[in-house]
Amino acid sequence: MRLLASSLRWGRHTCMPGIDVLRFIRALALVGAAFVLLVNSASAQGLSPAAVVESYERDSSQQNFQAALSRLGDSAVVTVYGLRTRKLTGRDQIRDFLAESTGKPAPSLTSMRHVDGNTVIWTEHTAATELTAARDATVQATVEGGKILSLEYRPGRTSQLAGSPAAAISPGAAGLALGSLLLLGSGLLTLATARQNPLSHSQLQGRMMTRLADYAPRKNAPTVSANASDAS
Repeated sequence: MRLLASSLRWGRHTCMPGIDVLRFIRALALVGAAFVLLVNSASAQGLSPAAVVESYERDSSQQNFQAALSRLGDSAVVTVYGLRTRKLTGRDQIRDFLAESTGKPAPSLTSMRHVDGNTVIWTEHTAATELTAARDATVQATVEGGKILSLEYRPGRTSQLAGSPAAAISPGAAGLALGSLLLLGSGLLTLATARQNPLSHSQLQGRMMTRLADYAPRKNAPTVSANASDAS
């Protein structure tokens, strides 16, 4: 502790003149904490059910099937309802299902994605081609731990979607982002007020007037030797 105090005093007088070292360190700590919260906010947003589904749909439409598969859990199940309902499990079956979209128009959203807990539901439309008819579907995804556990494709569009429209940013991520902004503001404010009056290297430390006041009477007081000579 004595070494730390000596280092702070040395830094205050030499390395950063005019800077309150402790206040400066506190400001850096606040800014660092704000950065950590901001990173966690981005991570939380990326793991939200709506964000995971959006990433899966984007990768699938770009025919980046490996990336799309990475959005699925190890035991994910894809169910396609119709005249012949298909239930697809395992990476190979789901990869073959994704490959069926090669050369076809990417589905377009016909509703906002709705979120109900860890379930995301939306409707989409796939345009017709020379070989396939147009298709409307209602899709429901269940997401846990940042991975899609199940996908269900049902023919037609439902008029009522459970849950509420997906927010641009999840509540958890929004809270972390707000906390990071507050910490960043506090850190910058602390850093801005870390400036002090220019420090003096004098040992008087602002006590010069008191020392002068004490010195004046002593200068005018008779000395011991002078009093002795007068007495003789």
